[in-house]
Amino acid sequence: MPLDKDFKRLVRGRMQKTGESYTAARAVLRKKPALKSRAPSLAEPDYARLAGLSDAAVAAKTGRTWAGWVEALDDAGAQQWPHRRIAECVHQQFKIGDWWGQTVAVGYERIKGLREIGQRRSGAYEASRSSPFARRHPTSRCGSPGTTTPRSRSGLAVSHRKLTSREESARRKAYWGERLEALAGFLSPR
Repeated sequence: MPLDKDFKRLVRGRMQKTGESYTAARAVLRKKPALKSRAPSLAEPDYARLAGLSDAAVAAKTGRTWAGWVEALDDAGAQQWPHRRIAECVHQQFKIGDWWGQTVAVGYERIKGLREIGQRRSGAYEASRSSPFARRHPTSRCGSPGTTTPRSRSGLAVSHRKLTSREESARRKAYWGERLEALAGFLSPR
């Protein structure tokens, strides 16, 4: 049943985004990709741009480029799976750690058009910003009683969830980017 619920959320998200009827949105999402010829195509999609992460970075940590992941996950039938199942497959079948398994699953979903950058599979968008700050008093207590550890950086992260559009997400990111930059200026050592 969770598979159907996830798919229904995708259909409803597409309906809201495109104005299509439920049946039309469902048909587009259910459409299976055409069989690919093994001959190289002239216009290979820019998987790294679609995924939001370079081929070099994903290959360094997982041993495969995005083209390799798309082929492997397409062969496994992952385009119709919910996010959790894709991530579990990458982790268990391909022996990739949890964090990189999530990264590959999200990148694959972006490549397949199941979500955009900043969007969840439910169709909602998120925005987050973070910033490290230099500290004026660079010590903190941790470990055994009476010991101090030098620390020169702290950080702050802000996250908004359930946003309705990519534009709203971009506005929130810009706003918090400005606010965090101002805070960094205020907190910087004088």
